Amino acid sequence: MARVLAQVKGQPPLEVARAVDDDPLDQVVAEILRVRGISGPRLTMDQLETQGPPMLCAMARAQPLSLELAAELAPLCSRAAARERPLVMLVSLSSSDHERQDHAAARAYLRSHGAILHDDPDAWIENLVLLAGVGVPAGRRIALVAPPGTWLAASAAALAAEMSAAGRSHILYDGVDRIGPADAVLIERSELARTPLPASSQALMVPVVGRAESLGDQPALVGLRAALTATRATGGFAERRATGFGPAPALQPGDLKVDRERLSRQLQKVRKRAGDHETKVMLSAFGVPVTRQAVATTPSAATRLAKRAGFPVELKLWGPDVPGERDGCAVERDIQTAAEVRRAYAKLTEGTSVDASPAVIVREQPMTGREARVIIARKPAVGLTVVIEVDGLALPAAAPAPLRRIDADELAQVVEASRAGDAEPDRAALADLLLRASHLIASEPRIAVLEMGRILVGPRGQGAVVVDARLELT
Repeated sequence: MARVLAQVKGQPPLEVARAVDDDPLDQVVAEILRVRGISGPRLTMDQLETQGPPMLCAMARAQPLSLELAAELAPLCSRAAARERPLVMLVSLSSSDHERQDHAAARAYLRSHGAILHDDPDAWIENLVLLAGVGVPAGRRIALVAPPGTWLAASAAALAAEMSAAGRSHILYDGVDRIGPADAVLIERSELARTPLPASSQALMVPVVGRAESLGDQPALVGLRAALTATRATGGFAERRATGFGPAPALQPGDLKVDRERLSRQLQKVRKRAGDHETKVMLSAFGVPVTRQAVATTPSAATRLAKRAGFPVELKLWGPDVPGERDGCAVERDIQTAAEVRRAYAKLTEGTSVDASPAVIVREQPMTGREARVIIARKPAVGLTVVIEVDGLALPAAAPAPLRRIDADELAQVVEASRAGDAEPDRAALADLLLRASHLIASEPRIAVLEMGRILVGPRGQGAVVVDARLELT
């Protein structure tokens, strides 16, 4: 794919067709676009879904996306993306806890088919201006050229401080001679004419202005935060277009090192539900990192396993009906001696009947790290979907499964450092874990739901590991 998909120079901006399900909002949007020099018709939802004009399309919905609507719009998104005119959508976030996962899945399904989605109206508008009047960067690598004393430098400094406080990295350049590989360069419009890029650079120059400035005739994005969001989202569309839309194709021999014989043996032992230990056996067959553990049916066996694993260890009940750790499964942690193993075994198995053959899982004590929960399940209308939840995340992140590498990397990005100054989480290890787990369930139609209730992501270079897991079969 060319480094720039659509670059408009010395020509009127592209028309933008609007599909807004609220009359007052449509009037506001039409006026904002008019002021920015962009015109275009309003379409009904039926017109947009059935044909879609050969122009850039903008959609705004006051209600959260449903899975059914996402499935209906996906073909339109694919057609628009193929024309290099992605559908740019403004959608509300779901406020209902029980709908959060479905809403995330619906957004992910459309994004995987080439749509660009926003929940911030400012970023949505700036994305339309970028596509209609500036161009499309080839990726998400963004540099800021902000000479000291400029409005953009002040805005960038404030945003960088905010990102650092949240434990996120940032990038800022004060001159083009220091720019490394970049797909887009955000630059204050007043500096654009006198700050040419090196001849070797193929980055898209994106002029940005402050909110109080006059826009004039030349297209420019307004506000650094919205400009960054819009440029990054558009670069993500370009990367996705280069790698392919929709879920990843099925595994081919040699794609992943998989022990299918081990997986098949374990599946034959499971009827309806697999507990933590059996699920981890299947995950490990696909190369997914899991905690080292074993099942013990007596206190003596538990003690031997603990010594073999090396203290400290953890104990919890074993069985297909044992709830996940997030759902109340008791876990005895930081066990340091054989005597403590016996006491923990007695405590966990107290009250179980002899017929129940009480048993426990003895596992190594997991590393410390950021915690995430992942569910891979078949959703109505949109199919197999990976959903990841992290404490503090407003909305779960999701992607169709099996995952493409670009989607696995995006999902891993939602895991942040706990505090400013902490080492960055090992997102590469998490991405590989998610990719392998998604191909596991995609390759086995009998698996209906795979839940990895606790995934710990260590600091960069220390990996990620599944601590608690279970699955259900059809």
